[in-house]
Amino acid sequence: WHDVTPIELLPATVVAVAFAALQLTVRAFAARDAEWTTLDALRSGRVRVEPRIMVHARR
Repeated sequence: WHDVTPIELLPATVVAVAFAALQLTVRAFAARDAEWTTLDALRSGRVRVEPRIMVHARR
């Protein structure tokens, strides 16, 4: 088998980097959506935050 040239490795690297970036972006959007959903629920009074949870968050 012949030596692998950097040009041959490039497509795989680009795909890997693009995939990682996509995952991070999706994760960031999901986290932001969850955060806003929680805030909306709190604001509308649908969710009651237990003091126990607040203590854990503060720690």
